[in-house]
Amino acid sequence: MKIGVDGARPSRTRELLRRLMTEQLEPGPAAAAVWLGIALGIIPIYGLQSVVALALATMLGLNRPLTLAATFVNNPVLQPLLVIGSLQLGHLATHGSFVSLSPAAPLAFPFSELVLAWLLGSVILSAIVGGPAALAAYALLALRARSPREREYRSDVNRRFEAAGWYARGFVRWKTRLDRIFGQLLEEDLGSGPAVDLGCGNGATLALVAFCDPGRTLYGCDLDSSRVAAASQALSALDVHLSTSDVRTFPLPAAGLILIIDVLQYLDPAEQASLLGRCAGALAPGGRLIFRLPDARRGPLSWTTRFLDRLLFGVGGWGSGPAYQPPEAYVKLLAEAGMSVEVRSYRNRLPLAHAVFYARKPAVEE
Repeated sequence: MKIGVDGARPSRTRELLRRLMTEQLEPGPAAAAVWLGIALGIIPIYGLQSVVALALATMLGLNRPLTLAATFVNNPVLQPLLVIGSLQLGHLATHGSFVSLSPAAPLAFPFSELVLAWLLGSVILSAIVGGPAALAAYALLALRARSPREREYRSDVNRRFEAAGWYARGFVRWKTRLDRIFGQLLEEDLGSGPAVDLGCGNGATLALVAFCDPGRTLYGCDLDSSRVAAASQALSALDVHLSTSDVRTFPLPAAGLILIIDVLQYLDPAEQASLLGRCAGALAPGGRLIFRLPDARRGPLSWTTRFLDRLLFGVGGWGSGPAYQPPEAYVKLLAEAGMSVEVRSYRNRLPLAHAVFYARKPAVEE
């Protein structure tokens, strides 16, 4: 193949390599690629490991170079340890004891029994080795993925919750690390004027609003009195007004921003329409309404999101189950209230899929 003087062919090759190396390098998919590669490297399918790794990574939409690189855990240095470890774990699982390391010990067992123990043990060992490696990859990429502003917010919210109980403090710490909604809200224009969080929980989202504008008046409500107490304590230095109330009856003040994060689906369709209508009426001209719902259009990620939603719904004893409506229904409802709406779908850092609705009330001059 002739390569031109202008170097077009090498440039295209570099672009292809760049795309392969950077595909699906978000923390979650990258961790899954590392775990898959290590598992295929340990399971004894010698000669097929690379082919199977590339095929499965392509099928699952994972980073192929990273998956392939992880299979090299099976190398001449580590292979004896992997074989012995697999055999020992497999024999422990099937017989309740380890195999003697003497050279003659394996000869005392039938060959088929040793192969079965080896295969079973390799699966167990792949989970033992792959799990920590995947967590390390996730932590490294999650740390690198955050912007300086997001890191500043996390430091600010951790400081505010230092005196909170261990559960509230730990929940907020991990919530702000794992949920991408916080990074997205930091990049948004959150307007001005009073801010309301319906279903405020422990107050992490209100803390984000205060981080962006410490002088804002904050309102919030939640059904869990312990969460409201934790949020009130953490945000006590701010102009904050929180109450243990139902979002359906909470008196909405005039506001420049209203947030409803992972709450709307717990109301029936009529209650959802009523609440969104009240929000549209309470917003000042130019105000923003931002709410999040599970995204039903993301395949397996949607299944896990809805399963978790139904599990939480059942544990809370709130009725028969969450009420989901297509995004078009919410867009139509808000458009009838005179608001413009943008819907953005995204995959969270956990295996969850969400759709965020960004609605804006026209300014007076519009």
